[in-house]
Amino acid sequence: MDSTLSRKLWAAAATALAAFAVVMAAPSAHGAGYPRPKGGSPYRTSLVPVYERCETNGGRTADTVHGGPLAYKSCRDPELISGTLTYGTPDANGKQANSTGVFAMTTKAGNPATPANEADVRVDMSLTDVRLQAGLGDYTGELELVLASRITDTANGPGLNEPATTEDFEWKAPVPCTATPSTSIGSTCELHTTVNTLVPGTIVEGRRTIWEEADHIHVFDGGPDGRAATEDDNLLYAVQGIFIP
Repeated sequence: MDSTLSRKLWAAAATALAAFAVVMAAPSAHGAGYPRPKGGSPYRTSLVPVYERCETNGGRTADTVHGGPLAYKSCRDPELISGTLTYGTPDANGKQANSTGVFAMTTKAGNPATPANEADVRVDMSLTDVRLQAGLGDYTGELELVLASRITDTANGPGLNEPATTEDFEWKAPVPCTATPSTSIGSTCELHTTVNTLVPGTIVEGRRTIWEEADHIHVFDGGPDGRAATEDDNLLYAVQGIFIP
């Protein structure tokens, strides 16, 4: 297994490949300003399978070459990073190709006319046709959603009123998977929640929060025990991307 794809090295290699902004409606009266967009919501991306890297130093060794104009070295027989889960695919395992994956974050603006903190960010994720590699049955464990994140806002310092940017951190959530009655499609794994539901007080209205994705969106399998919380043996299963038939 390519050790460069471990959880710790993913975070260390964060390169700000994608970003979205959570911009609250109420202007902030705290501290100096910083450049920000007028809006940055909703944020939506597809989720696709992730494979072992093909590279000379570490990982798999290239044994062929891609066709031009992308004439780069490549590795035959692609290998999923996950050692427990797969997707239905006729020419790979005889099952229909029925998997689709979507991740979205949507800003809920607060109301400055009320004393309550009504701002939040809705998080929605869905991944279908999730199957066990052994026997191709429905997977009924958990996935884990991991967002390598970086926040810039005005909720810093002793008075919680200074503009600053956080160190990169990981925002995580377990994603339950449920078997389907159909034999032609595997399990459905879904998460529908908000940031403040999982970590209360993360999003505060009027703080002009910009939440960057400091690296890919990561979706890990649950490992042999099917649990998101036991992370040591959980491997990457899906990332943001697109599929061209």
